[in-house]
Amino acid sequence: MPIDLEPRLLRRHIIEMAYAGKTVHSPCALSIVEVLSALLDGFLTYDPTNPDAPERDRLVLSKGHGVMALYACFRQIGWMSEADLQRYNQDGTLFHGL
Repeated sequence: MPIDLEPRLLRRHIIEMAYAGKTVHSPCALSIVEVLSALLDGFLTYDPTNPDAPERDRLVLSKGHGVMALYACFRQIGWMSEADLQRYNQDGTLFHGL
């Protein structure tokens, strides 16, 4: 099944996370959507079924406030669930914001 990394869909995830997590850092995430979409859709080597594959490429996102964009991509790849996005930046979640 192809992975949908359409920027418009990723932006929707970001806005939903920002609302759920009561954060104001969505512009930082929105501004990097196209870059992450392009990297994950054709340049980086990774296996959606095995996120720990040793031969995968590594991506260092030094734009910390853009983490919601990365999480949105992870949702589309299958490494996060819709429930994870809805708990973004809330008590007890593994997915915090800045």
